[in-house]
Amino acid sequence: MCGIIGYAGTRQAAPILLEMLRRQQPYDGDTSTGVAVIHEGKLYYRSIVGDVDALIRETDVLELPGTLGIAHTRPGANKAFPPMHPNISRNGKMALVTNGTTPMTKYSPGWSDA
Repeated sequence: MCGIIGYAGTRQAAPILLEMLRRQQPYDGDTSTGVAVIHEGKLYYRSIVGDVDALIRETDVLELPGTLGIAHTRPGANKAFPPMHPNISRNGKMALVTNGTTPMTKYSPGWSDA
């Protein structure tokens, strides 16, 4: 089962989301990890094939601004498969995470929010 979490508060969301994912990781996944946050109406996101530590090591995820966000981690998926979550709309204004495997539908990468 996937690990899905969210944060809305007054502190920077990305570090909190990553710590929450790290705590879930032994139970809910380490194959694909992603975070999306909103700051001043703009969506920022990072995802990777790998665990929380890989996301931190290989991206600037800890520097993402914003006090509202969602995050996802997936267990046991094919490590060659690109990370799907968070899914970002084509216009870059919306992020979505789902539990389980989502078929190639409107919820897949690049889905339209029209």
